[in-house]
Amino acid sequence: MKKILLTLIVLSAFAGAGRTQETLQDFKQRIQDYYHVIGKPEIKNFTCQLSADFYINFIREYADSSYYYPLKFIWTADKGSYFIRHPLPEAIAQNDSLRRQALMRMLELKSYFKVVFPDWEIYSIRPPLWDIPENAVAQFGPDTVGISFREGDPALSFRVKETYTRGGLLARFIWESDSQKVVNLPVYDEIAGKWVCIGWKNQVYQGDFISSGMAVQMALGLQEQIIVPSEFRINAQAKKSPGGEVIPSALVLYLKDYSFNENIEIVEEPPGEEPSPAPKP
Repeated sequence: MKKILLTLIVLSAFAGAGRTQETLQDFKQRIQDYYHVIGKPEIKNFTCQLSADFYINFIREYADSSYYYPLKFIWTADKGSYFIRHPLPEAIAQNDSLRRQALMRMLELKSYFKVVFPDWEIYSIRPPLWDIPENAVAQFGPDTVGISFREGDPALSFRVKETYTRGGLLARFIWESDSQKVVNLPVYDEIAGKWVCIGWKNQVYQGDFISSGMAVQMALGLQEQIIVPSEFRINAQAKKSPGGEVIPSALVLYLKDYSFNENIEIVEEPPGEEPSPAPKP
């Protein structure tokens, strides 16, 4: 009986060791093919046309649908992202008041898109764990894998905490500084045996006070055999103070006409100005 018991204990010890031997690099490599992402290794850049419900509602009073999408968005794998502004319809361009209103709405569109873009890039464009530093720390539990690291300048850095299931599904993504914490909960669906992000929810904490929250739902489509969003449906809430009035807002961002691996170069602008993308001849 003692011999049998000893054998079982030894086997159990080896089995437990096998479950904890996976390294962070092993885990990262294992889950790469579990997700649908836009930024595959062969995709160097992509572009799409960008608009919003409030912009379309404004433009339709003065021009046809060919002017509904005022911005072209450009994402590059290694040189950042950019916007190109399309010409305004003549009826608006020649009227100072209407032109100011149109440009104001373009800035608002760009501002809303910049709010959702970082999360979209993490959950849908880039592969999982694509930018974790070498000093990232991984904790492997029975059901979850927690990964934490710091980003940014040492004096102004913030903490990042990612939590995955042991099966590799991203469950929570947290940004945290000394005074603020943002908790993101991505939502995934399964398509053709892989996970694809269909939206996310987040809450912004100032200390223990939830100052704002946002829920984003994506409508997805297929373009050039790549799953891409055609809509971001955004519902947001904000409070100016604890116990204060909740200020809701809702809007829809529209994306269309995706193109991949265009022949683009970045044109350097004079100091003080951002570089701009331009098609190569």
